[in-house]
Amino acid sequence: MDRKIKTEIAVGIILLIAVVIGGAVWFSSKEKTAPGNQVAINSFEECVEAGNPVMESYPRQCRTAEGQLFVEEIKENNDGTMCIQVIAYAKDPQTGECKEFPTPCAVPEGWEICENLSGDSE
Repeated sequence: MDRKIKTEIAVGIILLIAVVIGGAVWFSSKEKTAPGNQVAINSFEECVEAGNPVMESYPRQCRTAEGQLFVEEIKENNDGTMCIQVIAYAKDPQTGECKEFPTPCAVPEGWEICENLSGDSE
């Protein structure tokens, strides 16, 4: 075989390998985004758990890659006031121990708000 034919065969093999690798990458990316592989997202909490970005607004909002928007539900207290779902820390006035509460509204009356569980005051 002469040199020109060997070069053409080598280029052909390289192109074939590139096409095979490109096809594998394309197929792999399609596999990840196929409708059957996605978890159904039906709430703000599920949107956050799926790793989607959360907008720091009030109330917070979460948008899926498909563009669905979910808004955090702010629960109303028995007295009619609203309370955001955010972890709050408060110090027990009797023991001085700082504890975690699911919302600022869940902190008992007379407890002092602290920044973290170590008891640092705000």
